[in-house]
Amino acid sequence: MAKGKPFLTYTQQLDKLADDKNLVINDRDYAESVLKHIGYYSLISGYKKLFRNPTTRKFKDNTTFDEIVASMNPFNEPI
Repeated sequence: MAKGKPFLTYTQQLDKLADDKNLVINDRDYAESVLKHIGYYSLISGYKKLFRNPTTRKFKDNTTFDEIVASMNPFNEPI
C-alpha cells in the first residue's frame, strides 16, 4: 500500500505555506477560514502555477495568500 501525505491541521498547512513555500500570509484567521471553506488542494494546487517559481517550486517572492484567493475570485464575491 502506498504511503500518503501526513494529515496537517489548518495551522500546520499555513505554517507549511509560509515557511516551506514562501507564501506571505498577512491574516492567519482569514487564511484559515478560506482553507476551511475551499480546501488546501483546491486553493493552492489549482492556482499555484500563476504564482510559482518553476525553478524553486516555491511561490515567487512577496506572493500573498490574498493574491491567490483573488485569482480564484475575479468578481470579488465573498468567499
